[in-house]
Amino acid sequence: MFGSILSAFKAAISAVAEWRRREIARAELEALDDRTLADIGLSRADIPLAISGRLRPRDPVFGEPVSRPRFAANVNDAARTAA
Repeated sequence: MFGSILSAFKAAISAVAEWRRREIARAELEALDDRTLADIGLSRADIPLAISGRLRPRDPVFGEPVSRPRFAANVNDAARTAA
């Protein structure tokens, strides 16, 4: 029984610490001006999504959300074409 109480206490402390971390991050982002936010790819409307981790990355050219990350070309392709 003591183990379950201790486990619940640890979970509560962890939840409070995570909430506090997000509140600090929110305050820091909201303190930035619009130009600085734009430089890091955010708008004021994106702040809650960025804090929650639900912000999808945007294509740097078109500004549309990308469905999956883009990777550089496979290095093996260059080796095959050179041979």
